[in-house]
Amino acid sequence: MNRELTSTHILSATDANHYHIGGQLKQKDGSCEYPSRYELGKTLYFVYNGSLRQFRIKNVIVFPLNCGIRCRNSLSIYSNIATLEVAGVGTLYVGNVVYGGRFDFQIYESVDDYKAGKEYKMKYTGTTNEFVEKLFGIKFDCRDNLCRWHWDGTCACLRRITETIPVCYLVQKDGISFHDNWSPKQLSGYATKEECEADNSVNVCCFDEEEPKTFKIRVYETFSRTIEVKAADYNQAAEEVKKILEKEPFSEGDSDGLCFD
Repeated sequence: MNRELTSTHILSATDANHYHIGGQLKQKDGSCEYPSRYELGKTLYFVYNGSLRQFRIKNVIVFPLNCGIRCRNSLSIYSNIATLEVAGVGTLYVGNVVYGGRFDFQIYESVDDYKAGKEYKMKYTGTTNEFVEKLFGIKFDCRDNLCRWHWDGTCACLRRITETIPVCYLVQKDGISFHDNWSPKQLSGYATKEECEADNSVNVCCFDEEEPKTFKIRVYETFSRTIEVKAADYNQAAEEVKKILEKEPFSEGDSDGLCFD
């Protein structure tokens, strides 16, 4: 018996307000598949509402990090949502369940293939950890938790992402982009260690020590000159000046002795 498209996984919209996450931000290699972008725009056939209908895949929203999302008031969790243009119907949003992500109905390339029971073998694309890390600017730890770079005050370190937001990307025929406001910009932290280090500085704590004061002392005999030294108090400053005068005495004779102002 042919598997037809039913209303079970037809969703009302792809707006963020209609959905919430279906699980923790985590991914396993190959757990999320979706129709290849090379399938987008092809005219194919399926059975829906009592007719064999032409349809085209317009785009696919892929949720690789959340173990999918689910529509509010629904128990089904989806790893991707395909936007279909259907003859005689219009636009349908079809959710494809997690740990598979493939259409749950039979597809045909022509009317003759339908009559002959020859199902069309659609090509699907699977995600990998390396692809997701690069696309979203995240890292997977040994337990497959998602991490981003954070500054701890002295150095950059990886910290597990705790945000509970649906993060996804939009697959169109001409490539991949981020969909609406579901993007890596909502994730805290930095995508790379280098970016984190460049945007922060090391916190340094020192003892509170009094800075030395500056004194200007005019020294004179027959002639005078002013010598500037740094010292904790005037008496120390005077001693420093005496040492300097021993090394650099006045060229004239001493008539009345040294005086300090």
